[in-house]
Amino acid sequence: MVKINLDRFMNSSRIGVGVGLFLGQILPPPIGHKIADCGAKLVACRRSSKLVQGIRLNQWVVRGGNSSGAELNRAVTAVLKSTARALYDFFHFYNNPDQIREMVEFTPVFRELFNERMKYQRGMLFVAPHLGSFDLAGANLSVRGLKFQVLSYPTPTSSYRLQNQMREKLGIHMTPFTVEALQEARKRLQEGGTVLTGLDRPWEESNYRPRFFGRPAALPVAYIQLAMRTGVPVSVVATYRKPNGQYCLDCTDPVTMITTKDRESDIVENAEKVLSFAEKFIRKYPDQWSMFYPIWPDAREEMITKKEQ
Repeated sequence: MVKINLDRFMNSSRIGVGVGLFLGQILPPPIGHKIADCGAKLVACRRSSKLVQGIRLNQWVVRGGNSSGAELNRAVTAVLKSTARALYDFFHFYNNPDQIREMVEFTPVFRELFNERMKYQRGMLFVAPHLGSFDLAGANLSVRGLKFQVLSYPTPTSSYRLQNQMREKLGIHMTPFTVEALQEARKRLQEGGTVLTGLDRPWEESNYRPRFFGRPAALPVAYIQLAMRTGVPVSVVATYRKPNGQYCLDCTDPVTMITTKDRESDIVENAEKVLSFAEKFIRKYPDQWSMFYPIWPDAREEMITKKEQ
């Protein structure tokens, strides 16, 4: 009997992405969403898996560190359902630009920022938490004509590389985080262009530990350094699913970087300022936060201790 590693199948398998794309293309939303929900429940039942354990720990922290075991079980299932539905929606509408436009609406604040971006008057760095359907949101921006570079994870798995190829076909310029990609991003920003990157995937090699939800976290700060070097503002953008199944793209006002003679302190302070805005979006929609990697591994023992009390 062949044993399937569902964590690996979901996170690093090209087959998983291929199956998801195939089903997403042929299944109508009512059926596709039901299958997505069933798959999410199946994965959520594997409570000892690294994927589920990562979600549980992250959800325990963002929910205040007081959730019971039953509450965390429900939170994990909700997160996996949201992620599965978001993937289905992206795969289902992938080849339909008109539907991609209709599936994502802009808040007035983001609409104003988007219109400004289309004029290329100054560089802008977008940073985003893994919330809602960030893929569908990125596709929406691309089909609406916004040209931007994405600084993506530097060592992508096979499935992630396939997803990047799909994003490229939608007109999104994907560049894994390298020295060359950073140089390209710097030039783009200086010329008035737009660069987008994530801010909440842990990066153990980081030399900085900005506080995120009140706890030190090994999160990337390269985007902060890039913004400081180019003098461009940073805006946190987030997408979330509405009750009617559509998605909404929102953002913060542009955040100007602090620059003093203490560069190391400035990096941490700027990162914490930006992360504080991301916290507000995540707190509002914790069930839609698709972060599977444990951001605060040191909090695991505290979580277990409180659950046993």
